[in-house]
Amino acid sequence: MWKKRILALIILLLGTGLAFFVFKSEPQLNKNFDKTYSFLKSHPFRLGLDLSGGSHLIYKADVSGVPAGQVSDSMNALRDVIERRVNMFGVSEPVVQIQEGGFISGNNEEKLIVDLPGVTDVEKATEMIGQTPLLEFKVEAPKDAPQKVSVDANGKATLDTTPQFVNTELTGRYLKKATLEFDQNTREPKVGLQFDDTGTKLFADITRSNVGKVVAIYLDGAPISAPVVREEITGGVAQISGSFTPVEAKQLVGRLNSGALPVPISLLSRQTIGGSLGANAVNAGVKAAIIGFLIIALFLILWYRLPGVIAVLALSIYVAIILTLFKL
Repeated sequence: MWKKRILALIILLLGTGLAFFVFKSEPQLNKNFDKTYSFLKSHPFRLGLDLSGGSHLIYKADVSGVPAGQVSDSMNALRDVIERRVNMFGVSEPVVQIQEGGFISGNNEEKLIVDLPGVTDVEKATEMIGQTPLLEFKVEAPKDAPQKVSVDANGKATLDTTPQFVNTELTGRYLKKATLEFDQNTREPKVGLQFDDTGTKLFADITRSNVGKVVAIYLDGAPISAPVVREEITGGVAQISGSFTPVEAKQLVGRLNSGALPVPISLLSRQTIGGSLGANAVNAGVKAAIIGFLIIALFLILWYRLPGVIAVLALSIYVAIILTLFKL
């Protein structure tokens, strides 16, 4: 008998402690209507975009260079990269989803929708995603490929004799990791690349087929290195060298490791959503929950007396446990 009473007391104290945690970990408003936190400030409820406000971004993904059968895989990879990039900034409960149908209509476009709860600075939100680079490896075009003709302001046409490069299947999608390295002789900073199994095979095929030729490395559409292939490289390791400062090379390593985009994207629209409507909904929901709980508790106590009191205590502990799980 005493064991049951002691166990009941422990459960009651545990429920009281959880209820205290749920209440004290929520921000309170001071006289200036600013949020203030207690010592449990690291565990507030994480609200979604509709309740806390935030940024709503729509991106267009250019899949014109992706084979038709690989569009879905490329878009899924893009979504995973953006999610990983956003999570690095500590955004709570981001929503990244694909809006399909653009490719079917024939414009080689897919849309990516990004919701960032709590991020009301749209410039910051777009910067989070825009800093993720597109890494591409390109090879020299065949000699019989059409050359580019440029026309100046005076209407004079000039034949561009510089080597033209064409895309390959090897992109930053297959990058395993990037590292900061220094040349042993010149101490020049370089960026080392290590590919996954698929990237290793693609890189080996590219170097085997282009010995003595240039393989250009592009970052966000701009060439950053154009080395000449001396031999086939089978280890899945490459280097980007150029006029890097140590700070620039370190920044590039960080950007590449945060996730290279498998397909290029451009921002179509951005919108800031206020949280005032959501705050009113939260307050109304809390009031409704308290009133409903009190009505149920009153009915149980009046109808069942002592068993009703026990039922109310059990229900209170259950609510405290559920709210604690939501916070954690």
